[in-house]
Amino acid sequence: MKNNYNFYGWESADVPAVTDEYETIKTPRDLYDALSEIWCEYSCAPRFRKNWSDGNRTLGQCSITAFLAQDIFGGKVYGIPRPGGSYHCYNVVGESVFDLTSEQFGEEVLDYTDNPEQFREVHFAKEEKRARYEYLREELRKRYGRGEYFKGATFEIVGKIGFLYPGQGVQTAGMGKDFYENSALARAVYDQASEAVGLDMRKLCFEENNRLDLTEYTQVALVTTYLAMTKELTARGVNADIAAGLSLGECAAVTAAGAMTQEQAVRFVRKRGILMQDTVPVGEGAMCAVFSLDEKVIEEILAGMEGVFVANYNCPGQIVITGKTAQVEAAKEKLRAAGAKRCIMLNVSGPFHSPLLKKAGEELAAELERMAFGELKIPYVTNVTAKKVTDKEEIKPLLARQVYSPVYWMQSVKTMLQEGADTFIEIGPGRTLAGFMKKIAPEVKVCQLAKWGDLEALSDQGLLS
Repeated sequence: MKNNYNFYGWESADVPAVTDEYETIKTPRDLYDALSEIWCEYSCAPRFRKNWSDGNRTLGQCSITAFLAQDIFGGKVYGIPRPGGSYHCYNVVGESVFDLTSEQFGEEVLDYTDNPEQFREVHFAKEEKRARYEYLREELRKRYGRGEYFKGATFEIVGKIGFLYPGQGVQTAGMGKDFYENSALARAVYDQASEAVGLDMRKLCFEENNRLDLTEYTQVALVTTYLAMTKELTARGVNADIAAGLSLGECAAVTAAGAMTQEQAVRFVRKRGILMQDTVPVGEGAMCAVFSLDEKVIEEILAGMEGVFVANYNCPGQIVITGKTAQVEAAKEKLRAAGAKRCIMLNVSGPFHSPLLKKAGEELAAELERMAFGELKIPYVTNVTAKKVTDKEEIKPLLARQVYSPVYWMQSVKTMLQEGADTFIEIGPGRTLAGFMKKIAPEVKVCQLAKWGDLEALSDQGLLS
Protein backbone atom coordinates (compact mmCIF):
# COMPACT_ATOMS: atom_id res chain seq x y z
CA MET A 1 0.00 0.00 0.00
CA LYS A 2 1.17 3.53 -0.76
CA ASN A 3 2.14 5.84 2.10
CA ASN A 4 -0.32 8.53 1.06
CA TYR A 5 -3.13 9.22 -1.37
CA ASN A 6 -4.77 12.32 -2.78
CA PHE A 7 -8.43 11.42 -2.40
CA TYR A 8 -10.48 12.93 0.43
CA GLY A 9 -10.54 10.88 3.64
CA TRP A 10 -7.80 8.47 2.63
CA GLU A 11 -6.28 8.51 6.12
CA SER A 12 -9.40 6.91 7.66
CA ALA A 13 -10.27 4.80 4.61
CA ASP A 14 -9.31 1.55 6.29
CA VAL A 15 -12.76 0.08 6.90
CA PRO A 16 -12.87 -3.65 6.10
CA ALA A 17 -14.70 -5.15 3.14
CA VAL A 18 -18.05 -6.76 3.91
CA THR A 19 -17.61 -9.24 1.04
CA ASP A 20 -14.77 -11.60 0.17
CA GLU A 21 -15.56 -11.37 -3.54
CA TYR A 22 -12.25 -9.60 -4.25
CA GLU A 23 -9.13 -11.33 -3.05
CA THR A 24 -6.83 -8.28 -2.73
CA ILE A 25 -9.33 -5.46 -2.10
CA LYS A 26 -9.46 -5.19 1.68
CA THR A 27 -9.92 -1.41 2.19
CA PRO A 28 -11.14 1.58 0.18
CA ARG A 29 -7.51 2.45 -0.49
CA ASP A 30 -7.11 -0.92 -2.22
CA LEU A 31 -10.23 -0.18 -4.26
CA TYR A 32 -8.80 3.18 -5.29
CA ASP A 33 -5.61 1.48 -6.47
CA ALA A 34 -7.62 -1.04 -8.50
CA LEU A 35 -9.96 1.52 -10.06
CA SER A 36 -7.06 3.76 -11.01
CA GLU A 37 -6.30 1.15 -13.68
CA ILE A 38 -9.94 0.83 -14.78
CA TRP A 39 -11.42 4.34 -14.86
CA CYS A 40 -11.55 5.38 -18.50
CA GLU A 41 -13.37 7.57 -20.99
CA TYR A 42 -16.10 4.92 -21.36
CA SER A 43 -16.87 4.99 -17.64
CA CYS A 44 -16.81 8.80 -17.51
CA ALA A 45 -20.17 10.61 -17.46
CA PRO A 46 -21.00 11.64 -21.06
CA ARG A 47 -21.11 15.37 -20.32
CA PHE A 48 -17.51 15.28 -19.06
CA ARG A 49 -15.96 12.98 -21.66
CA LYS A 50 -14.41 15.69 -23.80
CA ASN A 51 -12.36 16.78 -20.78
CA TRP A 52 -11.45 13.31 -19.51
CA SER A 53 -7.76 12.36 -19.67
CA ASP A 54 -5.30 9.95 -18.09
CA GLY A 55 -4.20 12.86 -15.91
CA ASN A 56 -7.74 13.35 -14.59
CA ARG A 57 -9.01 9.79 -14.38
CA THR A 58 -11.59 10.38 -11.63
CA LEU A 59 -13.52 12.95 -13.69
CA GLY A 60 -17.16 11.95 -14.16
CA GLN A 61 -16.83 8.72 -12.14
CA CYS A 62 -18.32 9.70 -8.78
CA SER A 63 -21.70 7.97 -8.49
CA ILE A 64 -20.75 4.69 -10.14
CA THR A 65 -17.61 4.54 -7.97
CA ALA A 66 -19.46 5.39 -4.76
CA PHE A 67 -22.09 2.70 -5.30
CA LEU A 68 -19.42 0.17 -6.19
CA ALA A 69 -17.62 1.05 -2.96
CA GLN A 70 -20.92 0.59 -1.11
CA ASP A 71 -21.20 -2.90 -2.58
CA ILE A 72 -17.83 -3.80 -1.12
CA PHE A 73 -17.69 -1.85 2.18
CA GLY A 74 -21.34 -1.21 3.03
CA GLY A 75 -22.37 2.11 4.56
CA LYS A 76 -24.23 4.85 2.74
CA VAL A 77 -23.71 7.13 -0.24
CA TYR A 78 -24.24 10.87 0.13
CA GLY A 79 -24.24 13.66 -2.43
CA ILE A 80 -22.78 17.17 -2.36
CA PRO A 81 -25.07 19.52 -4.33
CA ARG A 82 -23.37 20.88 -7.44
CA PRO A 83 -24.30 23.63 -9.91
CA GLY A 84 -26.99 22.51 -12.32
CA GLY A 85 -28.82 20.31 -9.83
CA SER A 86 -26.48 17.33 -9.84
CA TYR A 87 -24.74 15.69 -6.87
CA HIS A 88 -21.16 14.65 -6.29
CA CYS A 89 -21.29 11.27 -4.54
CA TYR A 90 -19.07 10.00 -1.72
CA ASN A 91 -19.14 7.26 0.93
CA VAL A 92 -19.74 7.14 4.68
CA VAL A 93 -19.05 3.88 6.50
CA GLY A 94 -19.35 4.23 10.28
CA GLU A 95 -17.04 7.07 11.26
CA SER A 96 -15.09 6.90 7.99
CA VAL A 97 -15.91 9.46 5.30
CA PHE A 98 -14.07 9.01 2.01
CA ASP A 99 -14.40 10.26 -1.56
CA LEU A 100 -12.46 8.14 -4.03
CA THR A 101 -13.06 10.58 -6.90
CA SER A 102 -12.38 13.91 -5.17
CA GLU A 103 -9.16 14.58 -7.12
CA GLN A 104 -11.12 15.84 -10.11
CA PHE A 105 -11.87 19.05 -8.16
CA GLY A 106 -8.24 20.03 -7.70
CA GLU A 107 -7.87 22.71 -5.04
CA GLU A 108 -11.62 23.23 -4.59
CA VAL A 109 -12.73 22.48 -1.01
CA LEU A 110 -15.92 20.41 -0.79
CA ASP A 111 -18.29 20.30 2.17
CA TYR A 112 -18.84 16.72 3.33
CA THR A 113 -21.33 17.55 6.09
CA ASP A 114 -25.15 17.47 6.18
CA ASN A 115 -25.63 16.28 2.59
CA PRO A 116 -28.59 14.23 1.33
CA GLU A 117 -28.35 10.47 1.02
CA GLN A 118 -28.22 9.10 -2.52
CA PHE A 119 -29.95 5.95 -3.76
CA ARG A 120 -28.83 3.71 -6.60
CA GLU A 121 -32.41 3.15 -7.75
CA VAL A 122 -32.58 6.84 -8.62
CA HIS A 123 -29.14 7.11 -10.18
CA PHE A 124 -29.38 3.88 -12.14
CA ALA A 125 -32.74 4.81 -13.61
CA LYS A 126 -30.45 6.36 -16.21
CA GLU A 127 -29.48 3.54 -18.55
CA GLU A 128 -26.08 4.99 -19.42
CA LYS A 129 -25.12 5.35 -15.75
CA ARG A 130 -26.15 1.80 -14.95
CA ALA A 131 -24.12 0.54 -17.90
CA ARG A 132 -21.06 2.48 -16.74
CA TYR A 133 -21.42 1.09 -13.21
CA GLU A 134 -21.67 -2.45 -14.57
CA TYR A 135 -18.59 -1.86 -16.68
CA LEU A 136 -16.56 -0.87 -13.60
CA ARG A 137 -17.92 -3.78 -11.59
CA GLU A 138 -17.19 -6.39 -14.23
CA GLU A 139 -13.71 -5.07 -14.98
CA LEU A 140 -13.01 -5.24 -11.25
CA ARG A 141 -14.28 -8.83 -11.12
CA LYS A 142 -12.19 -9.87 -14.08
CA ARG A 143 -9.01 -8.45 -12.63
CA TYR A 144 -9.42 -8.97 -8.89
CA GLY A 145 -12.31 -11.37 -8.34
CA ARG A 146 -11.86 -14.68 -6.61
CA GLY A 147 -12.27 -17.71 -8.83
CA GLU A 148 -15.73 -18.70 -7.65
CA TYR A 149 -17.02 -15.17 -8.20
CA PHE A 150 -15.22 -14.66 -11.48
CA LYS A 151 -16.65 -17.88 -12.83
CA GLY A 152 -20.12 -16.41 -12.67
CA ALA A 153 -19.21 -12.83 -13.62
CA THR A 154 -21.71 -11.03 -15.75
CA PHE A 155 -19.47 -10.71 -18.77
CA GLU A 156 -17.41 -13.89 -18.66
CA ILE A 157 -15.70 -14.61 -22.00
CA VAL A 158 -13.96 -17.83 -22.95
CA GLY A 159 -11.39 -17.94 -25.75
CA LYS A 160 -10.87 -14.97 -28.07
CA ILE A 161 -13.54 -12.61 -29.34
CA GLY A 162 -13.58 -11.30 -32.90
CA PHE A 163 -15.68 -8.27 -33.86
CA LEU A 164 -17.00 -8.42 -37.44
CA TYR A 165 -18.43 -5.49 -39.41
CA PRO A 166 -20.41 -6.01 -42.64
CA GLY A 167 -20.02 -4.04 -45.84
CA GLN A 168 -22.21 -1.77 -47.86
CA GLY A 169 -25.56 -3.21 -48.89
CA VAL A 170 -26.88 -4.09 -45.42
CA GLN A 171 -28.21 -0.58 -44.78
CA THR A 172 -31.86 -0.26 -43.84
CA ALA A 173 -34.01 2.63 -42.67
CA GLY A 174 -34.36 2.53 -38.89
CA MET A 175 -31.01 0.88 -38.23
CA GLY A 176 -29.65 1.83 -34.83
CA LYS A 177 -32.75 3.77 -33.79
CA ASP A 178 -33.39 1.53 -30.79
CA PHE A 179 -29.78 2.03 -29.64
CA TYR A 180 -30.22 5.79 -29.95
CA GLU A 181 -33.38 5.64 -27.86
CA ASN A 182 -32.02 3.32 -25.15
CA SER A 183 -28.33 4.15 -24.83
CA ALA A 184 -26.79 7.51 -23.98
CA LEU A 185 -23.45 6.19 -25.27
CA ALA A 186 -24.90 5.29 -28.66
CA ARG A 187 -26.87 8.52 -28.78
CA ALA A 188 -23.66 10.49 -28.31
CA VAL A 189 -22.05 8.65 -31.24
CA TYR A 190 -24.87 9.64 -33.60
CA ASP A 191 -25.00 13.23 -32.35
CA GLN A 192 -21.23 13.68 -32.56
CA ALA A 193 -21.17 12.17 -36.05
CA SER A 194 -23.86 14.63 -37.14
CA GLU A 195 -21.73 17.49 -35.94
CA ALA A 196 -18.53 16.09 -37.46
CA VAL A 197 -19.86 15.61 -41.01
CA GLY A 198 -22.66 18.19 -41.13
CA LEU A 199 -25.47 15.68 -41.69
CA ASP A 200 -28.50 14.82 -39.57
CA MET A 201 -27.60 11.21 -38.87
CA ARG A 202 -30.94 10.55 -37.19
CA LYS A 203 -32.88 11.41 -40.35
CA LEU A 204 -30.39 9.58 -42.55
CA CYS A 205 -30.37 6.37 -40.50
CA PHE A 206 -33.77 6.24 -38.83
CA GLU A 207 -36.23 7.60 -41.45
CA GLU A 208 -37.22 6.38 -44.90
CA ASN A 209 -35.30 8.48 -47.43
CA ASN A 210 -33.80 8.29 -50.92
CA ARG A 211 -30.23 9.02 -49.82
CA LEU A 212 -29.45 5.97 -47.72
CA ASP A 213 -28.65 3.81 -50.75
CA LEU A 214 -26.32 6.40 -52.29
CA THR A 215 -22.71 5.58 -51.45
CA GLU A 216 -21.77 9.06 -50.27
CA TYR A 217 -24.41 8.73 -47.54
CA THR A 218 -24.52 4.95 -47.06
CA GLN A 219 -20.97 4.65 -45.83
CA VAL A 220 -21.11 7.28 -43.10
CA ALA A 221 -24.55 6.04 -42.00
CA LEU A 222 -23.37 2.45 -41.63
CA VAL A 223 -20.09 3.21 -39.88
CA THR A 224 -21.84 5.56 -37.44
CA THR A 225 -24.31 2.79 -36.64
CA TYR A 226 -21.53 0.22 -36.21
CA LEU A 227 -19.63 2.48 -33.84
CA ALA A 228 -22.75 3.32 -31.81
CA MET A 229 -23.52 -0.36 -31.31
CA THR A 230 -19.89 -1.12 -30.49
CA LYS A 231 -19.81 1.66 -27.91
CA GLU A 232 -22.70 0.14 -25.96
CA LEU A 233 -21.28 -3.36 -26.25
CA THR A 234 -17.82 -2.45 -24.98
CA ALA A 235 -19.33 -0.34 -22.20
CA ARG A 236 -20.94 -3.55 -20.97
CA GLY A 237 -17.53 -5.17 -20.74
CA VAL A 238 -17.36 -7.13 -24.01
CA ASN A 239 -14.13 -6.29 -25.84
CA ALA A 240 -12.57 -7.75 -28.95
CA ASP A 241 -9.23 -9.51 -29.17
CA ILE A 242 -9.16 -9.05 -32.94
CA ALA A 243 -11.38 -7.30 -35.50
CA ALA A 244 -12.16 -7.32 -39.20
CA GLY A 245 -14.68 -5.75 -41.51
CA LEU A 246 -15.81 -6.55 -45.02
CA SER A 247 -15.05 -3.68 -47.39
CA LEU A 248 -16.51 -0.57 -45.71
CA GLY A 249 -16.64 -2.53 -42.47
CA GLU A 250 -12.84 -2.48 -42.33
CA CYS A 251 -13.00 1.21 -41.42
CA ALA A 252 -15.07 0.32 -38.35
CA ALA A 253 -12.64 -2.51 -37.53
CA VAL A 254 -9.68 -0.10 -37.63
CA THR A 255 -11.60 2.20 -35.28
CA ALA A 256 -12.53 -0.64 -32.94
CA ALA A 257 -8.86 -1.61 -32.90
CA GLY A 258 -7.98 1.85 -31.63
CA ALA A 259 -6.14 3.44 -34.55
CA MET A 260 -8.85 5.91 -35.56
CA THR A 261 -11.04 8.01 -33.32
CA GLN A 262 -14.77 8.02 -33.85
CA GLU A 263 -14.61 11.51 -35.35
CA GLN A 264 -11.78 10.54 -37.69
CA ALA A 265 -13.70 7.46 -38.81
CA VAL A 266 -16.91 9.24 -39.75
CA ARG A 267 -15.06 12.06 -41.50
CA PHE A 268 -12.95 9.56 -43.40
CA VAL A 269 -15.83 7.37 -44.58
CA ARG A 270 -17.81 10.44 -45.58
CA LYS A 271 -14.90 11.42 -47.85
CA ARG A 272 -14.48 7.81 -48.95
CA GLY A 273 -18.12 7.52 -49.93
CA ILE A 274 -18.09 10.74 -51.94
CA LEU A 275 -14.93 9.76 -53.81
CA MET A 276 -16.15 6.23 -54.54
CA GLN A 277 -19.47 7.51 -55.86
CA ASP A 278 -18.10 10.39 -57.91
CA THR A 279 -15.24 8.45 -59.53
CA VAL A 280 -17.73 6.35 -61.50
CA PRO A 281 -21.14 8.04 -62.00
CA VAL A 282 -24.21 6.34 -60.57
CA GLY A 283 -25.54 3.70 -62.94
CA GLU A 284 -22.29 3.14 -64.83
CA GLY A 285 -20.91 0.57 -62.40
CA ALA A 286 -22.38 -2.51 -60.76
CA MET A 287 -21.64 -5.52 -58.61
CA CYS A 288 -23.11 -9.01 -58.73
CA ALA A 289 -22.97 -11.94 -56.30
CA VAL A 290 -22.33 -15.27 -57.98
CA PHE A 291 -23.45 -18.45 -56.19
CA SER A 292 -22.33 -22.06 -56.38
CA LEU A 293 -19.60 -21.73 -59.00
CA ASP A 294 -15.96 -22.50 -58.30
CA GLU A 295 -13.84 -19.36 -57.92
CA LYS A 296 -11.28 -20.68 -60.41
CA VAL A 297 -13.98 -21.03 -63.08
CA ILE A 298 -15.13 -17.47 -62.37
CA GLU A 299 -11.57 -16.13 -62.61
CA GLU A 300 -11.02 -17.91 -65.93
CA ILE A 301 -14.23 -16.52 -67.46
CA LEU A 302 -13.49 -12.96 -66.30
CA ALA A 303 -9.92 -13.19 -67.60
CA GLY A 304 -11.36 -13.35 -71.11
CA MET A 305 -13.48 -10.22 -70.64
CA GLU A 306 -12.68 -6.53 -70.30
CA GLY A 307 -13.97 -4.22 -67.59
CA VAL A 308 -15.16 -6.85 -65.11
CA PHE A 309 -13.24 -8.24 -62.12
CA VAL A 310 -13.53 -10.33 -58.96
CA ALA A 311 -14.41 -7.99 -56.09
CA ASN A 312 -15.07 -10.23 -53.07
CA TYR A 313 -14.15 -13.75 -52.04
CA ASN A 314 -16.97 -13.90 -49.49
CA CYS A 315 -17.15 -17.61 -48.70
CA PRO A 316 -17.05 -20.96 -50.47
CA GLY A 317 -19.75 -20.81 -53.13
CA GLN A 318 -20.17 -17.01 -53.13
CA ILE A 319 -17.97 -14.67 -55.15
CA VAL A 320 -18.82 -11.07 -56.05
CA ILE A 321 -17.86 -9.54 -59.38
CA THR A 322 -17.56 -5.84 -60.18
CA GLY A 323 -17.09 -3.48 -63.10
CA LYS A 324 -18.92 -1.47 -65.74
CA THR A 325 -22.64 -2.21 -65.63
CA ALA A 326 -22.88 -3.62 -69.16
CA GLN A 327 -19.85 -5.85 -68.66
CA VAL A 328 -21.15 -7.15 -65.33
CA GLU A 329 -24.49 -7.99 -66.96
CA ALA A 330 -22.66 -9.82 -69.78
CA ALA A 331 -20.48 -11.69 -67.30
CA LYS A 332 -23.56 -12.67 -65.30
CA GLU A 333 -24.99 -14.48 -68.33
CA LYS A 334 -21.72 -16.30 -69.03
CA LEU A 335 -21.43 -17.39 -65.42
CA ARG A 336 -24.99 -18.70 -65.43
CA ALA A 337 -24.19 -20.65 -68.57
CA ALA A 338 -21.09 -22.05 -66.83
CA GLY A 339 -23.20 -23.44 -63.98
CA ALA A 340 -23.77 -20.67 -61.44
CA LYS A 341 -27.01 -21.41 -59.62
CA ARG A 342 -27.80 -17.76 -58.97
CA CYS A 343 -26.40 -14.34 -59.91
CA ILE A 344 -27.85 -11.46 -57.89
CA MET A 345 -27.16 -7.77 -58.54
CA LEU A 346 -26.17 -5.98 -55.31
CA ASN A 347 -27.70 -2.87 -53.74
CA VAL A 348 -24.66 -0.64 -54.32
CA SER A 349 -24.11 2.41 -56.52
CA GLY A 350 -20.66 1.74 -57.95
CA PRO A 351 -18.09 -0.84 -59.18
CA PHE A 352 -16.29 -1.11 -55.86
CA HIS A 353 -13.07 -3.06 -55.42
CA SER A 354 -12.17 -2.77 -59.07
CA PRO A 355 -9.37 -0.91 -60.89
CA LEU A 356 -12.05 1.59 -61.94
CA LEU A 357 -11.79 3.00 -58.40
CA LYS A 358 -8.00 3.47 -58.44
CA LYS A 359 -8.36 7.25 -58.78
CA ALA A 360 -10.52 7.27 -55.63
CA GLY A 361 -7.85 5.25 -53.84
CA GLU A 362 -5.15 7.72 -54.82
CA GLU A 363 -7.20 10.66 -53.56
CA LEU A 364 -7.94 8.77 -50.35
CA ALA A 365 -4.21 8.19 -49.90
CA ALA A 366 -3.70 11.97 -49.91
CA GLU A 367 -6.53 12.38 -47.40
CA LEU A 368 -5.05 9.69 -45.16
CA GLU A 369 -1.67 11.40 -45.10
CA ARG A 370 -3.32 14.32 -43.32
CA MET A 371 -4.59 12.04 -40.55
CA ALA A 372 -2.70 11.06 -37.39
CA PHE A 373 -3.46 7.50 -36.31
CA GLY A 374 -3.06 6.10 -32.81
CA GLU A 375 -1.40 2.84 -31.87
CA LEU A 376 -3.44 -0.30 -32.41
CA LYS A 377 -4.77 -1.73 -29.14
CA ILE A 378 -5.72 -5.00 -30.80
CA PRO A 379 -4.85 -6.36 -34.25
CA TYR A 380 -7.22 -6.23 -37.18
CA VAL A 381 -7.18 -8.25 -40.39
CA THR A 382 -7.10 -6.32 -43.67
CA ASN A 383 -9.18 -7.26 -46.71
CA VAL A 384 -6.28 -6.45 -49.04
CA THR A 385 -3.92 -9.22 -47.94
CA ALA A 386 -5.98 -11.21 -45.40
CA LYS A 387 -3.11 -10.69 -42.96
CA LYS A 388 -3.06 -9.43 -39.38
CA VAL A 389 -2.10 -5.77 -38.96
CA THR A 390 -0.35 -4.68 -35.76
CA ASP A 391 1.70 -1.70 -36.98
CA LYS A 392 -0.17 1.58 -37.45
CA GLU A 393 2.22 2.54 -40.26
CA GLU A 394 0.66 -0.18 -42.43
CA ILE A 395 -2.88 1.13 -42.12
CA LYS A 396 -2.93 4.14 -44.46
CA PRO A 397 -1.65 2.45 -47.63
CA LEU A 398 -3.92 -0.54 -46.98
CA LEU A 399 -7.05 1.63 -46.59
CA ALA A 400 -6.19 3.47 -49.81
CA ARG A 401 -5.62 0.26 -51.78
CA GLN A 402 -8.67 -1.41 -50.34
CA VAL A 403 -11.19 0.54 -52.44
CA TYR A 404 -9.78 -0.80 -55.71
CA SER A 405 -8.48 -4.21 -54.56
CA PRO A 406 -10.35 -7.51 -54.13
CA VAL A 407 -11.74 -8.29 -50.68
CA TYR A 408 -10.27 -11.56 -49.39
CA TRP A 409 -12.94 -12.10 -46.76
CA MET A 410 -12.96 -15.86 -46.31
CA GLN A 411 -9.17 -15.77 -46.16
CA SER A 412 -9.38 -12.99 -43.54
CA VAL A 413 -11.70 -15.08 -41.39
CA LYS A 414 -9.28 -17.99 -41.57
CA THR A 415 -6.53 -15.67 -40.33
CA MET A 416 -8.69 -14.71 -37.34
CA LEU A 417 -9.26 -18.39 -36.60
CA GLN A 418 -5.50 -19.02 -36.75
CA GLU A 419 -5.07 -16.18 -34.24
CA GLY A 420 -7.30 -18.06 -31.79
CA ALA A 421 -10.68 -16.36 -32.27
CA ASP A 422 -13.45 -18.83 -31.51
CA THR A 423 -16.38 -16.50 -30.84
CA PHE A 424 -17.49 -13.77 -33.26
CA ILE A 425 -19.94 -10.92 -32.90
CA GLU A 426 -21.33 -9.47 -36.11
CA ILE A 427 -22.11 -5.82 -35.39
CA GLY A 428 -24.57 -4.07 -37.69
CA PRO A 429 -27.79 -4.73 -39.62
CA GLY A 430 -28.54 -8.14 -41.08
CA ARG A 431 -26.79 -11.49 -40.78
CA THR A 432 -24.60 -11.40 -43.87
CA LEU A 433 -21.30 -12.30 -42.20
CA ALA A 434 -22.92 -14.95 -40.00
CA GLY A 435 -24.16 -16.58 -43.20
CA PHE A 436 -20.66 -16.52 -44.68
CA MET A 437 -19.24 -17.99 -41.48
CA LYS A 438 -21.50 -21.04 -41.71
CA LYS A 439 -19.70 -21.95 -44.94
CA ILE A 440 -16.20 -20.86 -43.87
CA ALA A 441 -16.09 -22.30 -40.33
CA PRO A 442 -19.46 -23.76 -39.28
CA GLU A 443 -18.04 -24.98 -35.97
CA VAL A 444 -17.42 -21.50 -34.49
CA LYS A 445 -19.87 -19.42 -32.48
CA VAL A 446 -21.31 -16.35 -34.20
CA CYS A 447 -23.49 -13.88 -32.30
CA GLN A 448 -25.42 -10.92 -33.65
CA LEU A 449 -25.74 -7.32 -32.53
CA ALA A 450 -28.15 -5.63 -34.92
CA LYS A 451 -30.87 -4.39 -32.59
CA TRP A 452 -31.23 -3.55 -28.91
CA GLY A 453 -32.94 -6.85 -28.13
CA ASP A 454 -29.84 -8.71 -29.32
CA LEU A 455 -28.14 -7.72 -26.08
CA GLU A 456 -30.49 -10.13 -24.33
CA ALA A 457 -29.73 -12.77 -26.96
CA LEU A 458 -26.02 -12.29 -26.29
CA SER A 459 -26.80 -13.02 -22.66
CA ASP A 460 -28.55 -16.24 -23.65
CA GLN A 461 -25.50 -17.25 -25.68
CA GLY A 462 -23.16 -16.82 -22.75
CA LEU A 463 -21.54 -13.45 -23.49
CA LEU A 464 -23.75 -11.43 -21.18
CA SER A 465 -25.97 -12.49 -18.31
